[in-house]
Amino acid sequence: MYHSSVQTNPSQPQAGQPMTLRLTVQDESGRAVPELAHSHEKPMHLMIVSTDLHHFAHVHPVADGDGFRLEHTFEEGGEYLLVVDYQQPGRGQIVDRHRVHVEGAVKRPAEVLAKSPLRQRVDGLELALKIEGELHAGEGAMLHFDATDAETGLPVADLELYLGAKAHFMVLSADGEDFVHVHALEDAQTASRVSAHAVFPRPGLYKLWAQMQRRGAVVTVPFVLRVGTARPGANHHSGGHAHHKH
Repeated sequence: MYHSSVQTNPSQPQAGQPMTLRLTVQDESGRAVPELAHSHEKPMHLMIVSTDLHHFAHVHPVADGDGFRLEHTFEEGGEYLLVVDYQQPGRGQIVDRHRVHVEGAVKRPAEVLAKSPLRQRVDGLELALKIEGELHAGEGAMLHFDATDAETGLPVADLELYLGAKAHFMVLSADGEDFVHVHALEDAQTASRVSAHAVFPRPGLYKLWAQMQRRGAVVTVPFVLRVGTARPGANHHSGGHAHHKH
């Protein structure tokens, strides 16, 4: 199976200072794989998330020699999780995780993750989340997001494609071990509603970042969801886009 490695320059990143991340994908023989199949217009998707799930970035390293490169600046010191999402021929989606320690001050008090309201507003976009039924581990869930303009209160009609989809949804469990990356369902959307199907592998808290593009700018709207325990006899799914830490 393909696997990735990460190098940072400088070797000890400092908060507020630009740095370079270099990612190398290797095959089972240890040989570098410099070219990857594109998934949603990019060869590699990288999620940079602080371990308390406060900071989030969905970015795309560019090909550079036998690897991939990204310039990034961490806002605060602390521990960060790098979730690397790419494709391997014959296996499909591969998800690797790496941890990076960033030196520097933390500018905010510690936060306790808690279930959020199902209506959130960011950068003039308001999303109302409607969940069909209840969320239980291992069961498929339909999530509907209705988008309105925060100023007018009217349904939006100007959502644009972002990386080939009406919306992207990145989901991470509170402990960082389960990652889900799903996209808007093309046959279940209107101008102001996008829907997604997701499977949450285990019970507990998950943070979901909904990303949509409007007027040329990507808006990231976070939610925190609580998933109940698996129900005996329910129709459980293998996970699809869900990936566990090994």
